[in-house]
Amino acid sequence: MKDSDPLWAEAHVEPDVPEEICIGSSCLSIGLYEIFMAEAHQRLAVLQEEAERHAELANSTVSEHARRAVHTLGGIAGTAGIAVLSELSQALEQYWNRFVQVPLPPAHLSLVQDTVARLHEMIATIESEQLPEPAYDLIAALGELEDELAMPADESSFTLTAETADEIVAQAAATPAEASIVEIPVDVIGVGEVAKSMPTCRPACWTSARWCLTSNRCTNTGVRAA
Repeated sequence: MKDSDPLWAEAHVEPDVPEEICIGSSCLSIGLYEIFMAEAHQRLAVLQEEAERHAELANSTVSEHARRAVHTLGGIAGTAGIAVLSELSQALEQYWNRFVQVPLPPAHLSLVQDTVARLHEMIATIESEQLPEPAYDLIAALGELEDELAMPADESSFTLTAETADEIVAQAAATPAEASIVEIPVDVIGVGEVAKSMPTCRPACWTSARWCLTSNRCTNTGVRAA
């Protein structure tokens, strides 16, 4: 009876269920979208736990569990075609890989917390079927810290500048009783700077940039100053 009643049938028309959900230019089937969201939330929970652990236990290494989680998050985001989420996840992964054997510096914790919070925001935006904004600021910050760690700190080394060369020359000239040999890398400060520091040195010594101040002789060529 109800089926034959057009008014009842019209009132109970089931709404059309979309076959896919689009996030920006990337469209996912309903099934794939639901799997993606479930996996993303699971991985985010691990990242949140890792950030909280570092807040409680300073100077600890990054766990393998957390590194696997962020790796998976970046992978599924890339598979889903959501590049902004994938890029930030990969940046955090590359940064965290630095702290497998060495502890995460406490000074870096705030950046890690900000990155995890942004990942949460991105997932929430995707749930609203919107494309998140790129996280260029955090990706750049993570990259800068990674570059810092890539350069080992050596307090005994320094970069020789023209000013440093002048100081070395002045110090050596102040103690003429002892033979002082000054080596100035030409490829660092240039031939012109060597010429300024050693105004009496002939061109043959400029290229060697090795000069005995007390004997006024180029130690590489044996040529005395003019």
